[in-house]
Amino acid sequence: MTQTTENQNIATKHRTVEIRQRNGVLELIFSSDPDAIQSAINPLHPEQLEMKNLQYLMGVLLFIEPPKNILMLGVGAGSLLQFFRYYLPDSHITGVDYDQELLE
Repeated sequence: MTQTTENQNIATKHRTVEIRQRNGVLELIFSSDPDAIQSAINPLHPEQLEMKNLQYLMGVLLFIEPPKNILMLGVGAGSLLQFFRYYLPDSHITGVDYDQELLE
């Protein structure tokens, strides 16, 4: 499989982040740790979680009542936000991130 990559650097007040596009998936990478993907989202299917750790973590939703309120501390690329919006449409979601530029 051929991987195609496009990169874009964004300087915020707090750090420089790299947005990498690889095979249609956008990856958020902090310049302080360029080998670690912080968040990933597929713009064509934003409700699908791309990162295995988040897929495993969201398994807890199989065993609890749907939450009425969700507070997200750190939004990243928005993959969890999109997941919650799609699968928990009746939940009220509040996202907080100290990097305003990433939210825009």
